[in-house]
Amino acid sequence: MNQWLMVFLGWAVCVSANVQIKTPEAPKALDAVQNLSGSHNLGAQVFEKITSQGLLKLHNTTVTQSIRVNGSLVAQAARLNSLDLAGDASLSDTIVSAPCTIIGTLRSQNTTFQGPLTLGAQKASFSGSRVMAITVRKDLSYKGKQLIELKQRTVVDGPIVFESGRGEVHVYAGSQVLGTVTGGKVVKK
Repeated sequence: MNQWLMVFLGWAVCVSANVQIKTPEAPKALDAVQNLSGSHNLGAQVFEKITSQGLLKLHNTTVTQSIRVNGSLVAQAARLNSLDLAGDASLSDTIVSAPCTIIGTLRSQNTTFQGPLTLGAQKASFSGSRVMAITVRKDLSYKGKQLIELKQRTVVDGPIVFESGRGEVHVYAGSQVLGTVTGGKVVKK
């Protein structure tokens, strides 16, 4: 019996010696504040605050306090606290943990908004996302309908409020609004 145990242990040591375990890259140390202008790509770093004018791309980036963007934001696998953006936002596999304001267009894929979301937009699109609540501000220069699209099992946990009174929520199969819709109507797609 001891002979079999020795053979097994010897085999296990040989096998484990040839196995390489790859761990994900840890985020770099905390950088205090970044004031950026122009086009920037940020990777696996942790920042307290970011202020950006222009195009900002985040990949696996964490912002612990606030991020303000005047321009375009493309975020993938980012962790953001509060977000204030004037321009275009494309968020995928991202978590926004505090209140978020986006004045411009929003495309969200597999993203979670844990705080309330305020939009100043004609259209916002969500796919596979989760949103706490949405308020769509009235755009005095736009006379048409303001549109929220919910696709691929997106869930809005709270209310959706259209301040203009001219809103539509397009709810595609599998998606749902668990709160009320005020100032607009729900259209099942």
